[in-house]
Amino acid sequence: MVEKRGVLNPNPTPSFSRSFSKSDHWYYENRINYKNGWGNHRIDITAGFTAEKTKYLGVNMARRYYEDDKIQYLNAGKEISGASETGVWANTMASYLGRVFYSYKDKYLGTLTFRRDGSSRFGPNYKWGSFPSGALVWRISEEGFMKSIKTYVDNLKLRASYGFSGNNSIGNYSWMASINKGYIPIGGTLQPTALKGELPKLDLKWEKTGTLDFGIDASLFNSRLSFTFDYYNSKTEDLLLNLPISTLTGYTSLLQNIGSVRNQGIEFAINSINFDGTLKWTTDFNISLNRSKVLDMGGAPWQDITSANGLPVRAFVGQPLRQFYTLEYIGTYRDQNDIANSPSYAGATPGDAKYVDHNKDGKN
Repeated sequence: MVEKRGVLNPNPTPSFSRSFSKSDHWYYENRINYKNGWGNHRIDITAGFTAEKTKYLGVNMARRYYEDDKIQYLNAGKEISGASETGVWANTMASYLGRVFYSYKDKYLGTLTFRRDGSSRFGPNYKWGSFPSGALVWRISEEGFMKSIKTYVDNLKLRASYGFSGNNSIGNYSWMASINKGYIPIGGTLQPTALKGELPKLDLKWEKTGTLDFGIDASLFNSRLSFTFDYYNSKTEDLLLNLPISTLTGYTSLLQNIGSVRNQGIEFAINSINFDGTLKWTTDFNISLNRSKVLDMGGAPWQDITSANGLPVRAFVGQPLRQFYTLEYIGTYRDQNDIANSPSYAGATPGDAKYVDHNKDGKN
């Protein structure tokens, strides 16, 4: 990029920069499957192993003192003015998995699954996590007592499941100690040194969610009308949160597994085929309702978990997970007398915002 002449820079130094990034990803999957059936029974067994790796490299180069702006290549500049790697990281993931499916008369179905996942984002103490699950299905529409209304009911199915899933959505090297570049004065000059960056977190582990789900699916009148309904109740434990710690440690925050939160709600969807000829008309409607509740914050009544637009975002036990926490606005100061007789802050003037003094310290 060549600098343009302007009033503030009458003698510009022509410069040019170039940046590029490269991302490589490979994925390996190997599965074995066994199927069999006898009489009214069917069984399907699957086992497998998967692995993947992602690597990223970003580089930025810059040179200056070009003769003109006509040759826009790096080697045309006389002096390197900047060179840096803007990002270098890699992460890996490996999984062992298995599933057993069983069916009796295509009316009663059951599934058991198991996953064991390992992520490079966690330290050696808890790199792997185990996540089992199970599900049952009853196809009521296949029962004998449904024959009398089979003309109207094409499919009616009840479902129930319970299982665990994991979350590893943190930085690629968050569990490791890090070192930052710094300077210290020696003999009247600044000398480069190394400073501690992040504390090691060898016990950091997978965030784990257990979910219970009940559902019903139905289709009527040759599938012209269908609907599905689900109720779910999930509990997430070992939340991965970057929480503030005492500054006496030399740090301000630390990524931790702490606390638990519950989410429960319902989902409902309905579809109808009103016309299916030359004129086609379908109708879709869905609605969902979710309620979250913080169950524990490591024994504390609340924790600051992040910030947004300068405001702390807190998790209060008994309340939804993320809530903005700020002062309670009750109006403005009318005049100097109002300031003198109300909780106020230094430098307050008439017209400034007035807030509730919740802690009764006489300040606002």
